[in-house]
Amino acid sequence: MEIHYTLDSSSPTRKSLKYREPIIIDTTCELKARAFKTGDSTKTILQKKYFESILDTTNLSEIILNNPISPEYYDSGIISLVDQQSGSIYNPNKKWLGFRNGGLDVVLDFGEEIDINYVTLSFLVDYSLKCFPPSNITLLSSENSLRYNKLYSQDISISSEQNTPARFVHQADLSSVKTRYLRIIADKLNECPKWHSEEAKPTWLLIDEIILE
Repeated sequence: MEIHYTLDSSSPTRKSLKYREPIIIDTTCELKARAFKTGDSTKTILQKKYFESILDTTNLSEIILNNPISPEYYDSGIISLVDQQSGSIYNPNKKWLGFRNGGLDVVLDFGEEIDINYVTLSFLVDYSLKCFPPSNITLLSSENSLRYNKLYSQDISISSEQNTPARFVHQADLSSVKTRYLRIIADKLNECPKWHSEEAKPTWLLIDEIILE
């Protein structure tokens, strides 16, 4: 059996790059891989997007949380949001930050103006743990941290059909915004919806990473 892959989002064929050793990815791309055997190929294509973030601890002057992280899901604290390390959807106690009373409300201070094209947020969805995607995501910018301008706002629909743990990734296209302060607000669903087995019980919002491009 041979594995062939692509990094440009196209479907792999036998003529695509052949997997021989670990793949080093240092830029934003979409990886697709397919296993081939003699005379046939699998019908399933493994697909995953990788993002190169311009955000890390070296270009951040300060991170300000306006809503505290819950001690139940604290991991390494606020730094986990920008350490470019993803959490496992099967282990919510590692690399995930949890919010119980209110959602995510964080301000990133870059110390100087930087260009931002995309903001990507990664959340855990696990209905058995009462973890839901955010109900809304809003992004704001500021030059002085006193007055903010809204850049983006999107309501998120909650599906009742997600029966297994999953990662909810939301990418906002800002089309090259220049800002020093970026405020990210992800509103939490306050209680479990009617179709949930624990209707009206408090929910969780778990996030593992903020990615800027």
